Amino acid sequence: MATDRHCVSVRLTAEELAKIDRARGKIPRGTWCRKVLLGKPIPVIPEPNRRAYSETARWAAALSQIARDTNLGRIPELAEVRKVLKEFRFALLGTTPEEDESDSHSVVRCESSPSDPSGESK
Repeated sequence: MATDRHCVSVRLTAEELAKIDRARGKIPRGTWCRKVLLGKPIPVIPEPNRRAYSETARWAAALSQIARDTNLGRIPELAEVRKVLKEFRFALLGTTPEEDESDSHSVVRCESSPSDPSGESK
């Protein structure tokens, strides 16, 4: 791979620039032009995936704060951890706990007896 970089200037009309901008989406102009001119594939990331990635990053930060507090001996209240995890789960589904009054998906069974590994009571 060459380490020398060269700049190529191109003059465009307003219409040509608008056409390029529509085609490139959020990809920087230089990157888009280089890929198109060299015949390299341009990754297309669907908008729902972009939103999901952003939302997941936000929740990962919240979970990291819980882990940090736990590691520093500041054990968070279990109810707060459950609340954060419940909100995360509903966010992944694209809903909120208030929208799903049945709340049947929010029950998490963590207990199981040695005789019944499924955690179901009889």
